[in-house]
Amino acid sequence: MSQQQPAVTEDFSLVQGGPLYSLLLALRLTKPPSGLGARAAVLLCLLTWLPLLALSVLQGTAIGTGVKIPFLLDFPVAVRFLFVIPLMIVAERVIDARVTGALRDLAGSGLVANSTVPAFEAMLRGAQRLSNSMLAEVAGVAVVIVGMAYLRLELSGSLARWQFLPSSEGAVRPLAGWWYILVSIPIFQFLFYRWIWRYLVWSWMLWRISRLDLQLIPTHPDRVAGLGILGPAHAGFGVLAFAISSVISAEYAQEFLLGATTIAQSELAIFGYLILMLIVFLGPLFVFPGVLMRIQLNGLRDYGALANRNTLEFDRKWIKGRASAEVPLLGSADIQSLADLANSYAVISQIRYAPMDPRTVLLSIFGCIMVPLLPAALTAVPVDQIVREILTRLF
Repeated sequence: MSQQQPAVTEDFSLVQGGPLYSLLLALRLTKPPSGLGARAAVLLCLLTWLPLLALSVLQGTAIGTGVKIPFLLDFPVAVRFLFVIPLMIVAERVIDARVTGALRDLAGSGLVANSTVPAFEAMLRGAQRLSNSMLAEVAGVAVVIVGMAYLRLELSGSLARWQFLPSSEGAVRPLAGWWYILVSIPIFQFLFYRWIWRYLVWSWMLWRISRLDLQLIPTHPDRVAGLGILGPAHAGFGVLAFAISSVISAEYAQEFLLGATTIAQSELAIFGYLILMLIVFLGPLFVFPGVLMRIQLNGLRDYGALANRNTLEFDRKWIKGRASAEVPLLGSADIQSLADLANSYAVISQIRYAPMDPRTVLLSIFGCIMVPLLPAALTAVPVDQIVREILTRLF
């Protein structure tokens, strides 16, 4: 019986859909099959950062000593609008290619039996509806509006910066500050919430895949019964972790440089952040332990019984002397058969309970979380100090 291919696999996309995508498509700022595209990235960077620069120059807070933190030295602002926004947009094409490729490979690998194809197609259609949901993007806008109201009330003059100017009546917000809370930050937050929603949709898809009646193979060399193709797709979401860590790093770097806190005072918070991020970005892969443990136990039982019969016959033939003296042991297919069976049993014994290769997926996610934090650490402990400490202890 031939393998039936899911009909909707080729058309599935995690990023092509939703009101924002439709709007940019109508404005010709993007085109299928990509996500928002480079034009949208440039437009949003200009819309969020350039007016802030112009208004800061006009009000004299772009550089200089008029405020404690001038605009051009506000690292978190530059990171958010000139790095993270383009990163979130460019990530659409990268992540979508990985996700659709993994789903296509899963459908064509033979793991999705003909009887399971309808459930697999229903899962893809459900995920497509969720990722294209207008309600989700409207909810994101609502959260942004609530955030704007919160920022509007955040008029604290304890730290003079370009967003606030001191006056006889206290801290006041200039035009640049108003553009920041009414335009720049809402755009950043909306794009961020949009990606959070897509990550939740992908996590839901992993959960649904773990509930499908797949034809998993316990002796598959990927050590996860054939589900290893999901790991690299999930690792693509490390870009989102990289974006989050970049903003966190910029905030800490600025605080370290201003002396508002020290790395020693922040150790516990940073450690908690690392643990939380690992849970968030690795947790969805751990919806498979039940099915993989069952595959492993069944495989050990079945291949164990086969090994018993095989080794017993081998022992009777070659050890107990039943084989003819004229039959050479070297080159015998019996030896190769015994070795192959031992390798198969070893593969089953080494099955991992999540489709995650520690050398690729784990290191990729961990690196995306950690690498952006290094600049913040270097602002707290200068490179020359680190080099001197190493040389002192080494020599």
